[in-house]
Amino acid sequence: SNTNYRMNDDIGYGFMHITRGRGNSWNNPIKYLKDTINLEKQVAEQFHGQFPGVPKQSLQEMECYLYYIGMSYFYHTSHIDNPSETSVFVFGRDGAIEHNRRGVNHWTMYLKHFPDKYLSYYFRGNLHYRLNEFELSCADYIKCYEANSKRNESLIEAIDIYNRNLNRPDLAFNWLVKTIDNECAIKYNDTDFVQTDLYIDTGIRYFEYW
Repeated sequence: SNTNYRMNDDIGYGFMHITRGRGNSWNNPIKYLKDTINLEKQVAEQFHGQFPGVPKQSLQEMECYLYYIGMSYFYHTSHIDNPSETSVFVFGRDGAIEHNRRGVNHWTMYLKHFPDKYLSYYFRGNLHYRLNEFELSCADYIKCYEANSKRNESLIEAIDIYNRNLNRPDLAFNWLVKTIDNECAIKYNDTDFVQTDLYIDTGIRYFEYW
C-alpha cells in the first residue's frame, strides 16, 4: 500500500503482516553466540565508562542491552540432546550445557532488577527446557502466564511439556482449560510472537491440542 500511517493510527483489521523466511541471520550457526559475547563485552565497557564515545552508564540505563543479551542466549537454539545444535560449540554438548546455564543465570539476575517483564520468564523457561529441566521450565512458563494471563503461548508450552515430557496429561488438561476464554492478543495491541504464531486466535499449537 502507498498509504502513509502515523504512529498510533488505527490501520484496521484488514492489514496483514506475512513473514517470508527468517532472514540471513539464520544462515550463520554462530551468529547469536557472537552477539552474546559482543553484547556482554560492550555492556561491561559501558558500565565502566570504557566504551568509545559513550559515557559511563548504570545498570538501569542499560536495561535494553541486558534484555538483548538474554535474547541472544534464547535465539541461539541449542538443546543439549540435539547433536546438530551442540556441534557448533567447541566443547560440544558440554559447551551447550554451559551456554544454556549462563542464559538461565542471566535471566535470573535480570528478573531481580527488572521483575515486571513477563516475557523474561518465557525465555528462561525455554532455556530450562533445553537443559531437560522440565519442571523448572513449566514453572517459568506458568509464571509468564500468571504475569500476563491474556496470553496463551507460554501456557501452551507448559502444557506440551506436561503432556510429552512429564507424562502428566492431567496437569496438561487442567491448564489447557484456563486458556479457553482468551481471544487473539493482537486485538488489544499485544503483538509479541505475531511473526511465529500467526495469531489464529490464540496460537496455532492451541488448536493442535484441542
